[in-house]
Amino acid sequence: MKVFLVVLFIFSTSLRLFSENAEELTLEECIRAALLSNRDIQLTELTLKKAAERYREVKAENGFSLTANGDYIHTGTIHDSREEAQKLQTDSTTSAGTARGGLELSGPSTRISLSGSHSIRKDDEFAHSSSLTLSANQTLWDGYPGGKASASVKQAEITYKKEELTAEAGRQSVLYSVKRAFYTMLSAQNDLKLKEEILKQREKEYERVNTLYEAGKESGVTLKQAKVNLLSAEIDMEESRSALSIARKNLSALTGLSPSMEYRVREEKEISVPELELKKLMETASLRRTDLRQLYLEIESLKISERLSKSKASPVISISGEVGYSRDWDLETDYSSWSAGINASIPILDWGDRKAELEQIETQKKINSIRIEKLNTEIALEIEENVNTVKTLLSKLELSQARMSLAEDEYTLVETQYNENLASTMDLLEASVKLSTAQAEVQNVKSQLNLAILELEKSAGL
Repeated sequence: MKVFLVVLFIFSTSLRLFSENAEELTLEECIRAALLSNRDIQLTELTLKKAAERYREVKAENGFSLTANGDYIHTGTIHDSREEAQKLQTDSTTSAGTARGGLELSGPSTRISLSGSHSIRKDDEFAHSSSLTLSANQTLWDGYPGGKASASVKQAEITYKKEELTAEAGRQSVLYSVKRAFYTMLSAQNDLKLKEEILKQREKEYERVNTLYEAGKESGVTLKQAKVNLLSAEIDMEESRSALSIARKNLSALTGLSPSMEYRVREEKEISVPELELKKLMETASLRRTDLRQLYLEIESLKISERLSKSKASPVISISGEVGYSRDWDLETDYSSWSAGINASIPILDWGDRKAELEQIETQKKINSIRIEKLNTEIALEIEENVNTVKTLLSKLELSQARMSLAEDEYTLVETQYNENLASTMDLLEASVKLSTAQAEVQNVKSQLNLAILELEKSAGL
């Protein structure tokens, strides 16, 4: 029931998130919705919560605890009908009651207890006696620095950290997926806007050429060229519209929106180009890549397991002490005692179990070291490739913008010449197509650059 309410709350929250401004969404809104609606993220968060609870449980189990105990015991004799038994019972206690209680403070290596008792014996009359005992035991060394209990707590902490990294990796995966889908849709949205403007331009050009053709002032070839340009613009616009529809559905699937919902995306700020120095990017990746950090935690866990295994061959040394006091209230006599001792246990033979365990741990450490080395190599190559791609696209963007600027100037020049009867309609159509092609190229390179930057951020863990 609780799970159902949580899911219902998440669903209603995501609906409210978009109902306020359903026509235009920002990247931050899309990311929040995706994190709320993604089932894998929900499962990961629950697993993380479970690991946190287990960590707290292990800490509590290996911490100090205080317990109280008490009991009452009553004993008596069963009378024998035989004469000999009756004679034996003449001088014995017919019944007795004993009340006992105590407190015990215990920890992983320490135990302190305080206990007391009071007895009442009934012969011909009642007799009372009491006792009080304080005892302590402390393990000085169990083979593991800080005690084996601290190793259990540390292992539980590492397990929790690994689950944290799993949750972080899940969130990052959703983040990158949403960013990619967002910028893909933004690119398709901008491309459709450009293609609509181009189509309007082609329609105007066709109408003008058709009017001139009907008046006998233009050739059929020029009219055919205008018609081809118009058909090409219509096809380009339909392709762009289809691409936008697919991009919107992909983003909707990630954010939990209905596939049929119509909306636009709004870029609040342009995506920025990160630092392109390979050394700094690798340093960032080594600190922030969750897959690397997972392997580092695995090695840390193996080191603890190795020390625990070695501790099995170590002696365990502990000391103990006890102080006791008792009093017979009828005889008015006191009795005090104390004791102290040291205990040592030394393992002699384990039939090779510890050696086999250490060999397994050492093998796993080597495997993880190779994995880290291999992953670092892959990350370095991935980052270098992405950096080169970004640099290339930055150069291409600069080139495409220069080409677009040149195409704009050429179109303006041809248009001026056309108005002065120095250029033909065909020249004007060709200049217009060249300008549209240059504009589309700039738009396409910008889209590629945005996606390349996202890939670079992903590879470096930014």
